[in-house]
Amino acid sequence: FQSDVAPIRALTTTADGTVWIGSDRGLRRLRSHSPATEWIGAAQGLVGKRVSALATDAAGRVLVATDVEVGCFSEAGGRLRYQSLAKLAGMTHLAPLTSAASSSAAAPSSGTWAGGPAGLFFLSGEGTLPAVPPVSIEGATGVPVVSLDVDTDARSAWAGLAGRGLVQADARRVLASFGPQGTHRLNFTDPVGTALLPNGTRISIGRGAQSHTHLLVLRRTGPELLTADVDLPLVALIAAAPDSDATSFSGPLLLAGAAAAPRAYHLEVVERGEVSGPGLVRFTPAHKNLHSLRLIARPEARELPPDLTVAVPSMSSEPGAVFVGTRSLGVARLTASQPEFLPGGELASGAAGLSVACLEQDRCVFATGVGPGWVWDGGDRVIKPIPDDAIGGSLMALAGDGRSNVYFIAGGAAKTLKIARLSSDGANWEPLLTLPVGVEGEGSPAVTFATLSPQGNLWMSLRDRSASGQESGRGVLEVQLPAGRAIHHRPYRQGEPRPPEAVPISGNVNAIRFQKGVTAAEPQAIWFCTSLGVSRLAGGQLSHWGENEGLDSETCNDLAFGPDGTVWVATAAGVAYFDGKVWRRMGSDLPAGAVASKSKPSSSSASGMIGRTAGAHWPVTRDGEGLPASALVISGETLWAGTARGLWPISTVTGPPPVGGVVNRANGLVDDEVVDLVTDRFGRMWVLGRIGLTIRRP
Repeated sequence: FQSDVAPIRALTTTADGTVWIGSDRGLRRLRSHSPATEWIGAAQGLVGKRVSALATDAAGRVLVATDVEVGCFSEAGGRLRYQSLAKLAGMTHLAPLTSAASSSAAAPSSGTWAGGPAGLFFLSGEGTLPAVPPVSIEGATGVPVVSLDVDTDARSAWAGLAGRGLVQADARRVLASFGPQGTHRLNFTDPVGTALLPNGTRISIGRGAQSHTHLLVLRRTGPELLTADVDLPLVALIAAAPDSDATSFSGPLLLAGAAAAPRAYHLEVVERGEVSGPGLVRFTPAHKNLHSLRLIARPEARELPPDLTVAVPSMSSEPGAVFVGTRSLGVARLTASQPEFLPGGELASGAAGLSVACLEQDRCVFATGVGPGWVWDGGDRVIKPIPDDAIGGSLMALAGDGRSNVYFIAGGAAKTLKIARLSSDGANWEPLLTLPVGVEGEGSPAVTFATLSPQGNLWMSLRDRSASGQESGRGVLEVQLPAGRAIHHRPYRQGEPRPPEAVPISGNVNAIRFQKGVTAAEPQAIWFCTSLGVSRLAGGQLSHWGENEGLDSETCNDLAFGPDGTVWVATAAGVAYFDGKVWRRMGSDLPAGAVASKSKPSSSSASGMIGRTAGAHWPVTRDGEGLPASALVISGETLWAGTARGLWPISTVTGPPPVGGVVNRANGLVDDEVVDLVTDRFGRMWVLGRIGLTIRRP
């Protein structure tokens, strides 16, 4: 399962619900209710690439720490403005004094705390001048900072130091320290953060010298150390915000547990005596007395994603919302039950399709229609991007399954397409052609689907992609190899020069399939699945089917040949098949578009598929319409359809699809909404979702 190629290193949210995401591959922003993220980089002024920390201040500015410096973004009139704040490289924690989490009514002089491998620093000023000189905090220099929070006085900070415990510091020096060599000598190291209990008492959770879980209570009368009765691998301590009515306070949230199955715990103060419950963790003071706090960590029922890396509370008006980053599954919002993954995964963001070629079982390359291309080396977390300069542009699609030649199609400069061929050893890409492509206006050519014909020619769906991301169909480009002659199959205006072989294919072409003929080199027909219906080129004649010719929807998303050769289409109204004369709905003898009370079932079928699909169930929407199907693929002896509810079995060679055979998030997919799916030459099914990618072995 994959969503992000690089682990999420940093997260922050803003009051309008926007989520900012940082990783070693850069900075992304996901606006509320947006279908895709946008990259924020050098074009917007960002200095550096690897993002290691993010934070938001009360003014809505987003602070960013990169491998070069600390800076901030502000937005005015819909445009981002970046300012450099300090030349501090690789800071892992940022905490602005004017943080919205501050409960201080007094407005202190603004500034930002920053912590990283080099220690703890304070950046003063309003950020109106670039490169504010950072103040290195005396007593914390050279010790890596592992956690950082602003105190309720909105001036001082609580910083966790690696192996040294917890310190409180003002803008110049450490005021107090709690650890093995601190002013308060305690068996307490490596805290994950601090938070307030409902009674206002600050606590911190970390480890002891023997790596057991400890909780530190920071009372005014002095610190008190408590020990957990069950060791908890710590991930994050989240300072819960007041509920929306500002009358109650639920207390801190602790994320802890094994990497594969972390849990969320609420920290609660309890009365003396035994407290029971499944999974409950007690924190016991070393010296019990009447004044000692009794704390428990009560597990929540909600599910967390595996391999958590960072967690932050939401700054929007939604009470209790928490966002978490992961090692490979992107970003998720914690809900009352299962995590809700955001559509911001780098691999799937903006993806328009999927094409895969496997040179070996553990070496595959693939493209998603938007670039870059990717290489998968067989492991769960070893997907790597293909650099644009390797093939002369950003890879959009590829053709070939890896048995022989594999061709790459990338967007070039000045309205061109770059075509390259993978070398026989799979080590590099050999440039073949640079094709000038006519597009309208200021757009650029885009290819979201490519395939090889039985003759070895390269066929590509061609689109105009505007600067805003809008696309319009430009037919099909056929490149005859090895000659390199290109034929543009599209409608031509009267008087416009037209190649005699050109076929008038209109709309966005989502799939091109070659139906087997008498000989392997000569297809019986070429089928085109488009946004304007289905077209077939056979015997030099072009036939077309749309809603007026029997399809429930002429928005064809994919076309495939079933296990017995039947032609199937995935449309915006569901799945249908061609009986040689008319299109019929899956699971029905009725022609597509027909009404049951006014039509009689057909008694025969050219393909014999009616008896095999009659009674098979196809899902419907709340309005009773057929659920849209996005893709079709054969895996083993079963034809599968991709939908917004997972993978749906359509038919098999021997009979109807298996009962209860739907595959979704509950039994293996990274998410239910299938964008595209393909099979590789080793029988594995690649399922591209809105969130990420699932590779499913047969």
